[in-house]
Amino acid sequence: MIDQAGCRHVPHVQGIMVGQELLIHNSGTTGHNVKMTSRLNGTFNLNMPEFSSPQTKVFKKDEIGTMALKCDVHPWMSAYVHVLSHPSRAVTQEDATFQLKWQPPGEYELSVWHEFSKFTPDAPSKPVKVEAGKDAEIAFTYRPPAAKGD
Repeated sequence: MIDQAGCRHVPHVQGIMVGQELLIHNSGTTGHNVKMTSRLNGTFNLNMPEFSSPQTKVFKKDEIGTMALKCDVHPWMSAYVHVLSHPSRAVTQEDATFQLKWQPPGEYELSVWHEFSKFTPDAPSKPVKVEAGKDAEIAFTYRPPAAKGD
């Protein structure tokens, strides 16, 4: 679910699976519109008056990093939805850590995304090996863009 509470989209970033319903709700006391732009899953623009009935959307294609929700009434309101064909995903915590739980043993390729494209990770993806009964650790480092003239 994405809620429009306190003139914010909550949560700001989330992942869902292909075919899973996304419930869009306005529990706030202010009207909004929810405009979604997407390269692969189409676009929509919903009028959502205060305390309006939730709307449901379903997406049919994998899409990471390009599904953005905005409110034309309140331009600071934004959110991102990532649609995946598998359930493995995580959003970083305030301390920049994340956990993927319940991964079966195996070798995986882990990729990362940041909403500000000027910040780039040290690598777009990294391999990680998950062994039974053990934690696997992996780190990505983001660096801000170089200043002009550097």
